Amino acid sequence: LGADDRLGEAMERIKNKLLDPNEPDPAKRAAGLFAWQLIAYEVFQSMQGDQDAAALSYAIMEGHDYLDVSCQHNVASVEVFFDANDSRLIAFVDALIAFEIQQEMQGKACLGYASLRFTGATRALIGPQQWGRTCAVEVSGLKDVSGSQEMVEYATALALNPNMGAILHWGQYNPATGPQVEMRFGPKLSAWRAALAQFNGGGGFSSAFSRRTGLEP
Repeated sequence: LGADDRLGEAMERIKNKLLDPNEPDPAKRAAGLFAWQLIAYEVFQSMQGDQDAAALSYAIMEGHDYLDVSCQHNVASVEVFFDANDSRLIAFVDALIAFEIQQEMQGKACLGYASLRFTGATRALIGPQQWGRTCAVEVSGLKDVSGSQEMVEYATALALNPNMGAILHWGQYNPATGPQVEMRFGPKLSAWRAALAQFNGGGGFSSAFSRRTGLEP
């Protein structure tokens, strides 16, 4: 590690050595994949150890150091919400696993995690927790490792497939279009727009994002 190297940059170099798609010996490729998965697991686990810290609740829960302005973090993430009783949730997770297996055969890998979090329904009109038992699948990885960004983009594209019935988190990566948002929220989106119109006379709640996603009247 150099003085200015990020963890992801070091892991990218290790990955490129161990997951060489041009290695002709199948045994060596299998050994490289096994070694990569061991190293990646141990390194990532070590970054998730117990910490002694004091901060506001939201800062503790998300683990971000709000006093750190060094820009050492380079992460891609998306969170996708499903009806936990819908079999498409399992299909989505299975597709992510299959995509990662394919990536590793091509010399790429997502260094990060996919987590499943269960919640109840929200009272918010266009909150993503639209079901009595909702499952949020968060996919996150270090962008310095080639394959992490690809995994996040794949998960996002799959979630936006109209056959999936999934909803993206508003505060993470969300390239949804107006028609895609309207298809997912239906009459609730109309009610949201009507409520927004009462407060948005001066355009204070307007942005390029809200216009692109069709949130405005």
